Amino acid sequence: MGASDDNSRGMIVEYGIDDVMKSCSIDLLKDGFYCFTVNGKIYLITRGGIESVTTGDPDGFPGVIGGIATYGKANMYIFAPNVTDLANSTLAIRYRNTLGSQSIYQAGQKYLIAPSLATGLNF
Repeated sequence: MGASDDNSRGMIVEYGIDDVMKSCSIDLLKDGFYCFTVNGKIYLITRGGIESVTTGDPDGFPGVIGGIATYGKANMYIFAPNVTDLANSTLAIRYRNTLGSQSIYQAGQKYLIAPSLATGLNF
């Protein structure tokens, strides 16, 4: 992955991310992006550079991510990519940021969907 910043004056700056980016969404402060890889790694990309996003959740972030959305100045939601497993019907997980940080999050709170509604939902 490469990025241009103010110091590089349009030159590509290489960051050692050895994974393929799947998608990005706006970050909490709306001054950068949360991008996630095909293997479930999340990065915060701002004008200042790129850093890994971490969580204090013992389960970590999901290994497969369907999408990321933010709400307010403290909440990041990670959505399941395909809700077809009725035994594990987590639709989204909400993570609250650690005060003052856009890249460190507390343990997640799962939002479940009723198994009768989960059949065939794809994101």
